[in-house]
Amino acid sequence: MTRAFGDERLKNHITAEPHVVMDKIDEQAEFIVLAASDGLWKVMSNHKAVDCISEINDGDQEAAEELIKEALSRGSQDDSSCVVMFE
Repeated sequence: MTRAFGDERLKNHITAEPHVVMDKIDEQAEFIVLAASDGLWKVMSNHKAVDCISEINDGDQEAAEELIKEALSRGSQDDSSCVVMFE
């Protein structure tokens, strides 16, 4: 996701440094790749987002749509973008 490219007004307040987490994944692990904008993260924690989509079996698109619906139901007023990839 972009971090206010070219926004002179926000330049001093927004960092381009990404939040990166690395974990070892073994053959038994289930994993989800989830990238989203602050429209989602302002109203939902990482754990709540995973809980929201953990029971979805119909694919990545449905999971992304469910997360956006949940963000809106929690009062998100910001633009929301979301990409989900399951193992």
